[in-house]
Amino acid sequence: MGIPQLLPFLESATEPKHISAFRGQKCAIDGYAWLHKASMTCAMEMARGTPTKKFVDFCMKLLTMIRSHGVEPIIVFDGARISAKEGTEEGRQQSRARARKEAGALLAAGERERAMAAYQKAVDIKPEHAHQLQLAMRREGFRFFVAPYEVRVRVRVGLG
Repeated sequence: MGIPQLLPFLESATEPKHISAFRGQKCAIDGYAWLHKASMTCAMEMARGTPTKKFVDFCMKLLTMIRSHGVEPIIVFDGARISAKEGTEEGRQQSRARARKEAGALLAAGERERAMAAYQKAVDIKPEHAHQLQLAMRREGFRFFVAPYEVRVRVRVGLG
């Protein structure tokens, strides 16, 4: 679960650096955020439930690149959903089902580009997807943690 508008808020306090500038350090990565990003490489397969490992390959390529620059990536995955979000998840499931139906209709009508955009909205990143990535990470010696529940981030910002 992200923090709305965090990146724009922090933009003035950041400066671009090549990852090699962090050689010898560790970086924390939100595993589910990466899985969502990686799903763009195979949205149609994932939305349809077709087996694929493209999302795993995408993440592993990035992890290997980070490691090649002497930075140790540590991936953190959310655990179980908190019961307070059940209504939110039901709404998301309905939205994904509508997007999946729209994508199928667009694809049948020959509108592949619009169908792919709809499939991206229809993807549901499941614990099984995280598990596939975790198995690949374990084989390659990447560290990861699974929180008992959704990761809650507290940000303290001083203004003034």
